[in-house]
Amino acid sequence: MSGTHRATSNRSRRKKNTGKALPAILAAVVAVVAIGVVVFLVRPDGEADGTARRDVPASANAPETGTQLKFTSTEDFGYTMGAIRAGLESGRAYIEYLVVNTSGRTAPFEAPAQLYLPEEDSGSKLCAAQEGVAEGLCSPPTETEIVGSVGGAQPSPDGVDQYMPDGAAFVVRVTTKDPVAQSAKAETFRLYVWDVRFVTNRIAQGLPLP
Repeated sequence: MSGTHRATSNRSRRKKNTGKALPAILAAVVAVVAIGVVVFLVRPDGEADGTARRDVPASANAPETGTQLKFTSTEDFGYTMGAIRAGLESGRAYIEYLVVNTSGRTAPFEAPAQLYLPEEDSGSKLCAAQEGVAEGLCSPPTETEIVGSVGGAQPSPDGVDQYMPDGAAFVVRVTTKDPVAQSAKAETFRLYVWDVRFVTNRIAQGLPLP
C-alpha cells in the first residue's frame, strides 16, 4: 500500500513541476522569436538569412579589357562585356571579364559568358562544344561570381536575384568547377557569349582577351 502511495505522490509532484516549467519554456520561446523579429527588422540590407551581405572589392579605375561587345537581353536591358584576364588557380581554369549596365536604369545582374578551353585540357567528360566557338574548344561545368566592382557600385539582392545600378560595372569570374588537366595553359582559354537571351541565333560571339 505504501509503495502505491509513494508512486502516486511522485506522479503528483512531476505534474506540478511540469506545470511550473511549461510557462517558463513558453516564455523562453517567445523571447527567442521576439529577438529574431527584431533582428529581421533592423537588417539594413533586407536579407533575412542571418548572414551579412559581403560587399565586393571596389576600385576607382576600370581594368583593361579586350574589345568590348554590346548585348541587349530579351527583356530589353543593355550591357557591354569585355574579357580581362585568364589564369589558373588551385588547378582550376578561370577567366575574368567586365560587365557594364548600359540600360539607363537598374538592371538584373547578368553574366552569360562561358569559358572554353581545348578539350584535351578540360579534365572533364562533360565538356560541350558550341556553334561559333573555335574548333577543338569546349566548355566544362563552371561557376560564376562577382569578384570586384568599378566605382564602388554594389549588387543589390532581391530574393534569389541580384541587380545592377545604372552604369554599374562589375568584374565577374567564371571558373571551372573541377581541376583541369596539368597540360592546360591560360593562353589557350577563350570566352564566348551564346545564351539565347542575348544571341538569338545561338552562334557564339567571342570576347577577346587584351
